[in-house]
Amino acid sequence: MPVHSDRKQATLRPIDPDSYPDRVPRRRSVKPPNESLASGEWPDGPLKSNAPDEARAAQQLARNVRAAMTTQGLSQHKVAEKMDMDQGTISRLLAGTIYIDTATLAKLEAVLKEELWPHRAPKPPAQGKTE
Repeated sequence: MPVHSDRKQATLRPIDPDSYPDRVPRRRSVKPPNESLASGEWPDGPLKSNAPDEARAAQQLARNVRAAMTTQGLSQHKVAEKMDMDQGTISRLLAGTIYIDTATLAKLEAVLKEELWPHRAPKPPAQGKTE
């Protein structure tokens, strides 16, 4: 037996392509991770106390990638070649000027045969507290 509903059926309207922006705007301004550096050189220097978690993760990721490349004797160019991508992406990741996407992370982990993503970004020690 068919089911009847008292609800009105939705009327479909054609979509006006001019009503949508070409790009979806970001919800907030995201600064490159290296702008959270308090002092020293990226990725070894300490981050500002108010650095966002994503900057902490990017810093640890850059350290992990650099360590894996050094251990395996691989250059940025060689890693990029194996990933079939531009060497500039590796350079910018290591310099802290970009955040990489999950596809790039997956390729890096496959090429370097290591787990690179920091599962928990280290938090700075609380000021004035001792353990």
